[in-house]
Amino acid sequence: EQIDEITFQVRNGYRLQKIASEPLIHWPVVVDWDEAGNLIVVESGGVASPIAEHNKEALHRIVRLTDDDRDGDFDSRKVVVDRLPFT
Repeated sequence: EQIDEITFQVRNGYRLQKIASEPLIHWPVVVDWDEAGNLIVVESGGVASPIAEHNKEALHRIVRLTDDDRDGDFDSRKVVVDRLPFT
């Protein structure tokens, strides 16, 4: 699948780096780091119609991504909370 190119402008002294992608992460909505440097991700379960019926399936989750070898790329995932509604 072809993905359109996106360009970014980054201030001097900073860099932009991909640290996680599929199959490690799916439909990310919100991300943040915890105190241990893990990436906490709220993942959407996708979108279907009608949305109210789809939300009853509680397909959303929170996962923790861990950089096991500390090379800057996340290596493993653990589902921390599953079956969340999207409200």
